Amino acid sequence: MKSKNFLIFTYIFTVSISIYSYGQNSSAQQTFGQKVEIYFVFDKTTLIQIDSLNVDFIKPKWIKKIELLKDEKYKNIYGNTGGKLLVYPKKRFESTIKNELNKRVQIDSLVQEIYRDTIKFNEHDLVFTQIGRRNTNSYSMLYVVNGAYLYMLDIISSDKVVEFVNEILDTEKIESIGILSKENASTFFGGVRAQNGIVAIVLKKNIKFNPLVAGLTETGKNSGDNFTKRNDNELLIRE
Repeated sequence: MKSKNFLIFTYIFTVSISIYSYGQNSSAQQTFGQKVEIYFVFDKTTLIQIDSLNVDFIKPKWIKKIELLKDEKYKNIYGNTGGKLLVYPKKRFESTIKNELNKRVQIDSLVQEIYRDTIKFNEHDLVFTQIGRRNTNSYSMLYVVNGAYLYMLDIISSDKVVEFVNEILDTEKIESIGILSKENASTFFGGVRAQNGIVAIVLKKNIKFNPLVAGLTETGKNSGDNFTKRNDNELLIRE
């Protein structure tokens, strides 16, 4: 019975992913019908919808049961869709799943914000001061990875920003993310670097990553930043 449940689980998720992957393609609509919406069900009443393209983290051992609602009688509750896939997690894995979902929401939000911010970048706003390179029209939070690698994203071009996102903001690498508002950030990291807030990222143990992205220069065995090295012909501005 257990193996059968896992096969059903895998099949439904594969179909759901296919539906989203094909999007509004007419042939896909004819093949699969309307898209299936996926929800985690906590405490029998709390439903959290997830993107069916973002289900790779789900482990079959976390799941108690699944239920596909496609009956006409559910239309008044859930609307006219291709069905609702309800995923009931085992009690002991609920906090793990909630943390994972929250982490992914945080990462998605950060990535969107970072890419929106890149349109603000202007190299003429850059100056080199006694505390390193900074943007006079600062908009980036300070990104701190494993408490040792420090990144500012408003002092680098868009290609280096993409480097940072691809290498660091990877859901498979990140254990946790903590965000401090600009009002609270100065308590932990004083000065202009934290004026827009801090994003503290902790990577999973033994994860392999390359910290030398986004212009970072190592300043110690396991530390570094991307804002203290002066570029060629860059004048020091004393403030």
